[in-house]
Amino acid sequence: MGQTSHGKAGMPRLTLPALAALTPAGIDVQIVDCRVQPIDYDAPVDLVGITAMTCEAPAAYQIADTFRARNVPVVMGGYHASFLPEEAGLHADAVVIGEAELVWRDLIEGFRSGRPRSLYAADRLCDLNSELPVPRRALLDRTKYFTFNTIQATRGCSKGCSYCSIDAFFGPSFRKRSPEAVVSEIRGMLSPPNAGRGRMDRHIVFIDDNLTLDRSYARQLFKAMIPLSIKWVCQATTELAEDAELLGLAARSGCMLVSVGFESFNPPNVARLRKNWAAAGVTGGQAAAQPLEAVCEAFRHAVGRFHKQGVCVLGNFMLGFDDDDPDVIAKTIRASLAINVDAAYFHIVTPMPGTKLHDDLARENRITTRDWAQYDSGHVVFTPKLLSPAALQDAFRQAYREYYSIGRIASRVFRSPRQVITRLAINWSTRRKAKRL
Repeated sequence: MGQTSHGKAGMPRLTLPALAALTPAGIDVQIVDCRVQPIDYDAPVDLVGITAMTCEAPAAYQIADTFRARNVPVVMGGYHASFLPEEAGLHADAVVIGEAELVWRDLIEGFRSGRPRSLYAADRLCDLNSELPVPRRALLDRTKYFTFNTIQATRGCSKGCSYCSIDAFFGPSFRKRSPEAVVSEIRGMLSPPNAGRGRMDRHIVFIDDNLTLDRSYARQLFKAMIPLSIKWVCQATTELAEDAELLGLAARSGCMLVSVGFESFNPPNVARLRKNWAAAGVTGGQAAAQPLEAVCEAFRHAVGRFHKQGVCVLGNFMLGFDDDDPDVIAKTIRASLAINVDAAYFHIVTPMPGTKLHDDLARENRITTRDWAQYDSGHVVFTPKLLSPAALQDAFRQAYREYYSIGRIASRVFRSPRQVITRLAINWSTRRKAKRL
């Protein structure tokens, strides 16, 4: 099984290790993460399973075509294949739509019997407490990742952002594993023979889309995690900063960094996105009437609340919404510096297949390329409303140049004595990524 270059990746993905755990006994499974490992196309395999994000789809199709040319059957799944099954079916013998945990054993039996279907569609969402296995992490080479311990406690996000594949794939659902199951899995990851021996091997990354969406659940989870004495990272919205008790529990349980989707400082965008209203100090209907500077100040205070608890903030900012003109883009870059986040990712608005944004831009004939390799949030693939594609692309590059100058990295890293190593690591790794872009 494979994912779609080599070197070290930030962290492993869990889809293939989870499916490996559902594979019937007696079937040998090998996982090849193509981000960090070469593929042996001559390996004696009977079935190849591939999952890939949209920007990886061209590489995934090439891998699939190469194996099929050797008469090795291929199955493809994941977001991209689920949204475009006919396209994926041109390169695969079977396509999985939806959550593969629900159809994997049926799919394996179909290939073993010689009667596979061309399409395996999950007809519901799986129960995370009874149908989600503990991934077979031992099939991964932990030396290939900067942080090896990834885990999932929840799935989904009900914020409904038009550009988000999560909402398109899962709908408005938000499912949770029991805190006891999450803690048990973490203990297993940190215990022999699974545990590594390095300093980073007690660091955990939650790959959840919005870990603190259900605050009551998050409180229970963080309380249960306190005795583990770990350090951990997650994705959340500014709502976490608004809840002093919850943020305090996160810090006590080992939270060292939160990746926050600020997305935009532009008030019309804030009103439309629906997830940062409270942090901006307004209700949704009032957000569009606020000045950009007021939104910036509100976000700065939210970041300050994270910092008071010793939690670093990785800010995510999007460029190219329909209300973004050149002046707004320039102000967004300056504001990203002003709110004192510890590091930042900049993303060009990208109409991912399956999303409402994609459908809207396609209907308006504004999508300019179907080269999926460019759908990595680093390339302009549509016609913006208020600036040219070239201007948006240049602004993206300028944002990284300004934010990750050596001087600005130094000022952020040594802003306070807490979490210096964390800030240095994420700033330097992101600077390297930006230079590659």
